[in-house]
Amino acid sequence: MNMLRIGTWRSAESVDVVACGWHDSGPGPYRTGIRLIYAGDGPMPEFPGLRVCARPARNAEEIAGLLCAGLDVVLTAPGCCPAAPVVAAGMWHYGWTRDDEGPLAGATAAGLALVARPGPCAVEIWRDGRSSFDTLHAGAR
Repeated sequence: MNMLRIGTWRSAESVDVVACGWHDSGPGPYRTGIRLIYAGDGPMPEFPGLRVCARPARNAEEIAGLLCAGLDVVLTAPGCCPAAPVVAAGMWHYGWTRDDEGPLAGATAAGLALVARPGPCAVEIWRDGRSSFDTLHAGAR
């Protein structure tokens, strides 16, 4: 199973954050991890020991490029398309290119739907661009 889960936190105390988590269970050791993408119109906290981008990314390709370069935390520029973090996460995780129109369209739709949902929530994206949503509740696992 190869899965990409993307979630948002929305609160008055913090900037909008998109977390991209993955779990790969192919040949070899299991890999799991997380990357953070922050909206650029608010302050970003310090992340000692993590690789943080030096300048804001303007679109999905720039976000994906920074994630592929090994950065742990990416800041997006004001005005960046709200679906860009979800599309970029798929490009980074699955290796999608401009030729992968179906998956890119699916991720775009999922990204726009994720942004429109109030409160914390998450979406799972599959390699073919299909998605499913989960509203995260306080105390949920």
